[in-house]
This record gives sequence, structure tokens and C-alpha cells, in this order.
Amino acid sequence: MEIKRITDVGLLVQARLDFLAEDSHLATDMQDSLVGQLESYFKEHVSKEDFLALAVMEKEEMVSVGFMLIRSIPPSNFIPSGRTGTLLNILTYPRHQRKGYGTILLTALIEEARRLQLDFIDLYATEQGKRLYEKMGFTTVPYEAMRLKL
Repeated sequence: MEIKRITDVGLLVQARLDFLAEDSHLATDMQDSLVGQLESYFKEHVSKEDFLALAVMEKEEMVSVGFMLIRSIPPSNFIPSGRTGTLLNILTYPRHQRKGYGTILLTALIEEARRLQLDFIDLYATEQGKRLYEKMGFTTVPYEAMRLKL
């Protein structure tokens, strides 16, 4: 087993589509329209310091994968460095679940966040992942996410 940084655009696109299919039952026609947008996004961000993808590999097979977006904002007393992380696309493929790969992946992402001196990591937890995140030290925060759809 090895932890690997993923920079291959094709693998990143496939990992994102796999996550969306697992998480929201992505329709095939929607999947086709996302491919070009995902390729553009990953080509732009994979070389920047605002995106990171790690995968747990088992014999050249990606068994678990996660993305971290890295944001820089003006520092404050709550965010002294002005740098935070947001986890998304955390996926352990179904046939590899319940084997500890999610914990291994999350530990590696947290270690990378510490190495990058981020002040904290946010995520939106699914019911399936919530127990793991709590076990790893994530807590709910006293604010609620709000959104304005444009």
C-alpha cells in the first residue's frame, strides 16, 4: 500500500466522476457534459498550490482518493495564517470499504495540511463518512453553511 499524489488529469476526472456517481447518482448525460469542464479545472489547478489530490494505492489500483482545496484569505484572529483547507471528493471504492483505507487517506490529507501550515480543514460530511470524520477529530462548528444559487 502506498499514498500517492495524483496529478494525472485523466485519473482526477475519473475520480471526480466516480465520486459524483456514488454520492449523487450522476446521470450519464450529465457526466458527459462535465468531462470537459473537469479537464479544464484540473489542468489549471493541479500545478498550483491551491489543489491537492491524494490516493491510497494497492498494487497500482486506486482504492481511496480525496481532494483538498487550499484557500488563502486575509488573516484574522481565527485564521492567523489566512490559509485553510476544504476536503472534498473523499471516496473509498465500494469493494475496498471497511478495510481502513479511508482512515489512511484522511490521515495523509491531515498531515499534508499540517505540513502546509493550514489553520484548519473544513468539509461537508455525508452520513456515511460522518463517523470516520468525528473519529479523526472533526467537529461541528457553530455556524451553518448558507448558499445563494446564481
